[in-house]
Amino acid sequence: MGALIEEALSGEMSDWDRAVLERARETGQISHADYLEGVGLYEDCMAAAGIPLVRTDHPNGLVELQPGAVPAGDDGDEQLLRTNHECMSETYGTTQDLYGFQRGNPDLLRDSAEVVVRCLADAGVIDDQFDRDDFQARVLDDFSPERLPFDIMDAQVQSCLYGAGMSFLVVE
Repeated sequence: MGALIEEALSGEMSDWDRAVLERARETGQISHADYLEGVGLYEDCMAAAGIPLVRTDHPNGLVELQPGAVPAGDDGDEQLLRTNHECMSETYGTTQDLYGFQRGNPDLLRDSAEVVVRCLADAGVIDDQFDRDDFQARVLDDFSPERLPFDIMDAQVQSCLYGAGMSFLVVE
């Protein structure tokens, strides 16, 4: 994690992000308190722009924020993307990315399917009979929730997915 923090500090970021990463350089990790403060700053920025967010606090400590609605008008999607970029850049964009790795993928694995399977196993959701290839086949290649040994909408499962940069929604 230390190398990622050092690399990030050499780039452009908000003053808030830089202060957080300077502290993280000393400890080797971003504190949960700093991360949550950044989440709050981002939420406030988006709210000030008139974009409500839906917040999900995952069991792994990550916070998922999704727009509650796209702004009205022909350029609503563009406005949402622009505002998101501005708010991330002005608040905790760099901290959010690095904290996501710290909590969701601490081994910095390249294979997101392996990240999810390790997380599910560590959480006791799956046993060693369900492996990375099973996840790849039943979730990523041919989504078949009925063939899974877990509920894809379970909070812990969603937490593992989000930590690996994935999101699934099953509407029944």
